[in-house]
Amino acid sequence: MTFQERGTRFPLYPVRPPLGKGLANAPADKVADTDPSDWAMESLTIAEADAYASPIGKSPQPAGSTSKSAGYLITVAYYNKAMQDAQDRVALAGARLAKLLNENLK
Repeated sequence: MTFQERGTRFPLYPVRPPLGKGLANAPADKVADTDPSDWAMESLTIAEADAYASPIGKSPQPAGSTSKSAGYLITVAYYNKAMQDAQDRVALAGARLAKLLNENLK
């Protein structure tokens, strides 16, 4: 099953619940880290390992594409990994924010 967007066909991915619903608990050791530079490095490491991994890079155009610009065929596995990374980072950010607020608003 596909849908049309700007003349290009894309796979129709499963609909996910909103990011805040059903998030796993963030690991306590990661929540305890309150250094924003560590948070940025964590995100960069995840991005390099997952977001900028195959199929991103030199990749074929999506099927049926007539565009001359670079485009990427995003696989379901890539999409699912990106969603899991996003959910994990949102859960961790929320837990870290709660920790900082609890410590500073006593």
